[in-house]
This record gives sequence, structure tokens and C-alpha cells, in this order.
Amino acid sequence: MKQIISETPRLIIRNWKEEDVVPYAEIISDPEVMQFIGHGKPRPHLEAVYAVEKYSGQIAQQGWSRFALELKETNTLIGFCGFDHYNNELDFGWRLGKQYWGHGYATEAAKEVLRLGTEHFKFPRIVCISYQENHASVNVIRKLKLPFEKQITLNNRTVLQFALESKI
Repeated sequence: MKQIISETPRLIIRNWKEEDVVPYAEIISDPEVMQFIGHGKPRPHLEAVYAVEKYSGQIAQQGWSRFALELKETNTLIGFCGFDHYNNELDFGWRLGKQYWGHGYATEAAKEVLRLGTEHFKFPRIVCISYQENHASVNVIRKLKLPFEKQITLNNRTVLQFALESKI
């Protein structure tokens, strides 16, 4: 199975490896990282084990998932960017460790992975959601020029939904 999916100037977009469990567990156990995910609570180590198995299995079966993001300079896992099914939609999202925020990595990864979704995987519809107060993610979405679709409520919080429809 192909390990590297794509690259950007600073990042390797790749399949998951067993060695990713520990660094990914550190990311999802951080309350600041998880404040805008689901119910806003840190996640246990076991969820990292599950996620790495799930995402690598999805890549093996369908060629896509939430891809692991590796910093070229240090060969360090910094988070993920990619696609998964959520709320009966193809959800596009990213999650990075806090120490990697504010360096443009999310935008760099998201631009390339979104390109893969539209050009390579030819997804007819891609949805991206963010809690309204997650200004960093909303800024990434705006840089991607994803059209705003609607405002919804999830977990008693306001969520902005953006959607990209294929022109095929």
C-alpha cells in the first residue's frame, strides 16, 4: 500500500503508521485542541489507537480518509487532514497539535487535500463544518474559498457549514 499520498512544500500527506498512535494520542488528549471537536472534551489514548486503525483501514479500502500529516523538517506527526463520513455528508476537516498552530500548516495541508478530493477522488460534494467560535478553522475555510451553505446547531453550539459542489 502506498505510504505517501501527496506532499506540499513543508508537509507529507500520508497513510497512518502504528508509530503514530502515541503522538496522535498526545494531540487528542489536549483540552485546547479538542475544545471545538464534538463535545469539546479531551479523548483517551484508546481513541487514538482506534483512529489510526480506522483511518489506515479506510485508506487501504477506498484510497482516502483523514490522512496523517508529517512535518518534512522533523518527520514528526503533526495531525491530520482529510475526509470522513459525518452527518450523512462527506466531511472535510483537519486537526493539528497545538504547537503547530499559527504556522499555516492547516491551510497548506487543506489546500492540497481539497485538491485531491476534487481532482483525484472526484467527490461530487464536500462539506466542511466548524463551530462559529473556532476562528482559526473558519479562517482556513475562508482561505479555501468554500461557499457558506448554512448555520446549524450541534452539541448545543452554533456550527457554520460550508459546501463545495462538483461542477461535473
